[in-house]
Amino acid sequence: MTSTFRLNADEITPLFFDSLKLLFQGKEIEIIARPIDREFENEKEDYANALNEVEKGNSSPIDANFWNKMHASIEAVN
Repeated sequence: MTSTFRLNADEITPLFFDSLKLLFQGKEIEIIARPIDREFENEKEDYANALNEVEKGNSSPIDANFWNKMHASIEAVN
């Protein structure tokens, strides 16, 4: 099971950790924290929307910069 939590660092309280312990009771877990890059999130959403449109058979002209930017964003994550 995988769970993703998005919250402000100020929202991390003992109750949050108690909830994690209950959710994953008896299991070893890994916690990874990173700041959310809003620009990347927006670009990822644009990319997903463009792919959905292509899958529906709809296409619209997208310049090469869009795809170059998407590729660079994906590489940055890997």
